[in-house]
Amino acid sequence: EDVLRMLLRQFPVNQNMLIDELEETCPQRKGWSHQHLQ
Repeated sequence: EDVLRMLLRQFPVNQNMLIDELEETCPQRKGWSHQHLQ
């Protein structure tokens, strides 16, 4: 999880894109990533 946070800090512009990809691969987690990143 720490690695993911580090990557998000390095690429903040692609943050939403990365979240969308995670939600597409894990639809049951949809909305969870957005809530915790904000």
